[in-house]
Amino acid sequence: MATASANVSQRLLDGLTDDQKSAVRSPKRRVLIVAGAGSGKTEVMARRVAWWVGVESVPKDRIVAFTFTEKAAEEMKFRVRRWIGEITPKGEDINLGGMYVGTIHGYCLEKIREFWPNDYHNFDILDEAARAALILRGFNGVLGLSKLRSALGPMQGMSATVDQFVLAYDQLHEHNKFEAVMTSDTAPFPPHDITRISAADDFWISALPKRSSFAV
Repeated sequence: MATASANVSQRLLDGLTDDQKSAVRSPKRRVLIVAGAGSGKTEVMARRVAWWVGVESVPKDRIVAFTFTEKAAEEMKFRVRRWIGEITPKGEDINLGGMYVGTIHGYCLEKIREFWPNDYHNFDILDEAARAALILRGFNGVLGLSKLRSALGPMQGMSATVDQFVLAYDQLHEHNKFEAVMTSDTAPFPPHDITRISAADDFWISALPKRSSFAV
């Protein structure tokens, strides 16, 4: 048994740098890993999950592994499954069992549905397409997207305009620099604009603080 465990340990550490090996086999519950893009963070996380299962015998349903985007979550899931398969003896179950591997949004929604099923059973996570559609349908007017489109240039389509807005919105949030303030006098779109205020716009306008300017 000790030999089998040693073999699993060696396989999970093979090909890693010393720092990566330390992260995979660390006994600490919390490990902060700071590394650049393409440096192997996802691989290290996948091997660490496999280490818990294959070396420390942690039950699969006691493990949660999440990231931010769907794409990153799928890559994480693929690698975790691959390493679980690599270290699992033939004839034994190689699936993820009750382990959660996905996005943090999906995990939070799952827990909310578990604790408050009657209130949140119809809620779902927006993908990129649904997010863009929601912005255009519900918040086009209050965001002043027609003016943003004009400022970006005559060749800019509305879809590209939304993409630019979402990119700026996400980057500002990532660096904790986002602030939305509604003007106290002039709306950010003309009264005759076809993208006139919607019920969703009206709700958010009433909730935002008022100042003498509009800033994002």
